[in-house]
Amino acid sequence: MTDQWLADEQERLDGQQAQDNIKTYSRRNGQLMALAGEWAKTHDPGEPYYDPKEEITRSAQVGISHAAGMSGERPS
Repeated sequence: MTDQWLADEQERLDGQQAQDNIKTYSRRNGQLMALAGEWAKTHDPGEPYYDPKEEITRSAQVGISHAAGMSGERPS
């Protein structure tokens, strides 16, 4: 009985941590996108060589993939 309770509690905690991580990622990603937008207003070269928002998104995806690999989980 204790083993099942511990397993259930761990699953609940893992689920809460995942939700907290999603909220944190969303908030930070919004901040980065706003920063990229402000940067573009003052550094607009006309036709940019790269899109800062796309670079942020790509970097975040690479980081997520790398972190998942480090934890032993495979990215989906």
